[in-house]
Amino acid sequence: MRPARWEPIENQHHQMRTKAKPLAELIARRSNKSAELNIAASHAGYKVEALTYLPLTSSKTREWVALLNPSMDMVGYAPVDGFDE
Repeated sequence: MRPARWEPIENQHHQMRTKAKPLAELIARRSNKSAELNIAASHAGYKVEALTYLPLTSSKTREWVALLNPSMDMVGYAPVDGFDE
């Protein structure tokens, strides 16, 4: 059963596009995690340059990012802190 306030993610693509950042920037900022991010991009079937990311959070961790293709579809994820320091 869906929550009453649920709406399709497609309704948020514009806002996602304004907030998403190039994956290459995260790789440059988190060079110690570059291998994991490159592998995640490869597993998603995209080159790093084609992907953007948004941080994922939960009550337990902030250490994940969602990888987004140009259509703002989530195509992968990686265990990396995506927030700016």
